[in-house]
Amino acid sequence: MNRLHDDPVLQLALANLLRDRRRTLLPGCAAMIALLLLWSLNDTMQDSLTENFQDSLVGSIQVHGRDFFRHPRLDNDIGSGREVAGVLERLGVQRWTPRLEAYGLAAGPRASTGMMLIALDPERERRVTRLARQTGSGRFLEPDDGNVCLLGRGAARNLGVRVGDSVDLISHDRFGAPVGERFEVVGILDNGGFGIDRSIVFLPLSAAQSLLEMPGRITDLVVRVPGNRIGEVSAALRRQLDSRRYEVLRWDEMFPVLAEWVSLQRGFEQFFLLVVLLLVAAAVSNVALVASLGRRREFAVMLALGNRRRDLGRLLLLESAFLGLLGSSVGLLLGWPLVSALGRHGIDLSYWLGETGRYYLEPILHPSVDPGNALLLALAVWLITVLAALYPAWRAGRTETTQVLAARA
Repeated sequence: MNRLHDDPVLQLALANLLRDRRRTLLPGCAAMIALLLLWSLNDTMQDSLTENFQDSLVGSIQVHGRDFFRHPRLDNDIGSGREVAGVLERLGVQRWTPRLEAYGLAAGPRASTGMMLIALDPERERRVTRLARQTGSGRFLEPDDGNVCLLGRGAARNLGVRVGDSVDLISHDRFGAPVGERFEVVGILDNGGFGIDRSIVFLPLSAAQSLLEMPGRITDLVVRVPGNRIGEVSAALRRQLDSRRYEVLRWDEMFPVLAEWVSLQRGFEQFFLLVVLLLVAAAVSNVALVASLGRRREFAVMLALGNRRRDLGRLLLLESAFLGLLGSSVGLLLGWPLVSALGRHGIDLSYWLGETGRYYLEPILHPSVDPGNALLLALAVWLITVLAALYPAWRAGRTETTQVLAARA
């Protein structure tokens, strides 16, 4: 500590922070605020997309019979699902729901079309997905329902049915025999992405089990857990379930296109942040270079008094390091409350984004600051400020004492 206290270059660098008004905290402070806001917004948008996608229908993890996801067959079921439910209970997972999936033909007054039949447990489904909240007309399925169904608005329009009308559903049962029954439409779903709008008809689980000769049997079990538990829970399920009978798939394994889109968006975010940092580096370097050129006489006097050339470069680097530290700190202190305030009130992007329900994005974003990301950004702003001073520091070390002093004589 005594050596630092006695270092004249360090003392001069600290003194110059107050004396040299041409160098300012503004570039580092503004960059820190902008980067913090951009990173928080982008993370919020990605979280909104992935969370809404999982909440819409697919969940976080699905457990099927082996190869069922690629080749769905009713005879490749998982029984009652009790074994899987037992593992989930031991893992402390409460949000899961059984389903029965098959393919069939839906016929209405206007048209007939092939559709996916998904049978739900109405009570448990409410805990796992937001399907019940998407019911725009009519109502959602109830536990004591019989032959009733839900359709997306697009499917209802194509078939020519409304709430209260009926559709005929034709499929094959577990043994391959053709089966069919009439179902009353009790609800129409709005904002249905992921094929919900046109390609899926939802049935009560008990009615579908009766229709398809699958008493007490299901084809998959859908699990919803927080994002930070997906890896842990999926790995535990794979360890504890027989891989010869079951397959455990995360949402990003079932739908890699969306996962790749999120990764691509994250890559663009990092690229954009890098561009902002380079612009900050250019601005800081320009300010430092102009300031150093205006201090050539000061540098010449320092050399004449016996300072070494490397001391001049160290002086500028120390000044930049202090400015970067102060700029990033002040930016962090100002940017964090700003992002928190925006998070409380929300940022309405509906004017620019338009209708986003089909793409799993919320038009009103509520950004929040991740402490780890904030510290990483502060370090990046400080580092870029120091690196931007390397060239001005090198130029300062090449100052010619005689020419500068003679020119000023």
